Amino acid sequence: MRRMIRYVWAVIVLTLVGTALTAPLRAQSTGTITGRVTDAATGNALRGVQIQLPALGTGVLSRAEGRFVLLGVPAGTHEIQAVMIGHLTVTESVTVTAGETASVDLRMEP
Repeated sequence: MRRMIRYVWAVIVLTLVGTALTAPLRAQSTGTITGRVTDAATGNALRGVQIQLPALGTGVLSRAEGRFVLLGVPAGTHEIQAVMIGHLTVTESVTVTAGETASVDLRMEP
């Protein structure tokens, strides 16, 4: 019985140590996407636009001044979409480098 308890504790400790050691490595393999969404006709900022990375199943809404931030995006090239009722959907390609911030400005046609 003692042997089983020691085994369970060893598994728990190894799991915790492994998680603590690999967390910084996972963080280094991601980056951030920031940007701004505007109306192509007026140049006005668009608030409440759905900003999506469809392949990753993640997204955010643009905030005041049309700005948005997507955190923890895996490094690589991704398709980013802007969707809003009353405007045409915009899709662009953005390349994310690990540990860095990629910037993309999206102009939506009414």
